[in-house]
Amino acid sequence: MTEQKDCCGSTSCGQTCKLIAIAGVALLVYIFLSDWVIHGLILKPTYMATASLWRPEVEMQQGFFFVMLAGQALIALAMTLIFSKGYEGRGLLEGVRFGLYFSMVGAANNLIFYAVQPLPCALVGAWIGLGTVQSVGGGTLLALIFGRCYGTCCREEGDKKRGCCSHESSKQ
Repeated sequence: MTEQKDCCGSTSCGQTCKLIAIAGVALLVYIFLSDWVIHGLILKPTYMATASLWRPEVEMQQGFFFVMLAGQALIALAMTLIFSKGYEGRGLLEGVRFGLYFSMVGAANNLIFYAVQPLPCALVGAWIGLGTVQSVGGGTLLALIFGRCYGTCCREEGDKKRGCCSHESSKQ
């Protein structure tokens, strides 16, 4: 059985895993901050007007903060891993496209919530719209971090020889 090498020619996870870890942490920070803007600022008046549908704010902050953070971390991990496996090195528009695709999952989930919970239509629409913007931002961030040719460099020997990846050319 032959050992599989990563983009940098290493038989260990090496630079590829470091890049995935950096991207995952950066995306988690982005999700945390953008969720605060979306839910803590933009949608706060709507949440206050529909307070009977939610846990009390103190309970959410004290008892469920880490549950929410775990959910955000899971989203960041899933987005980063899926993006890293399918990234083709086509630039920022690939990140935008990925964000649009990923937002469909959230939109579907929000529509299901709307069907089974007494949520205001305007709130669900805001979740879908703002969630799409957030997902596109996250996909774009991943595209920026991964660089223009990470995916092709890891898959095509010719690109490795041309020094396509910045960490490839810096090793030579």
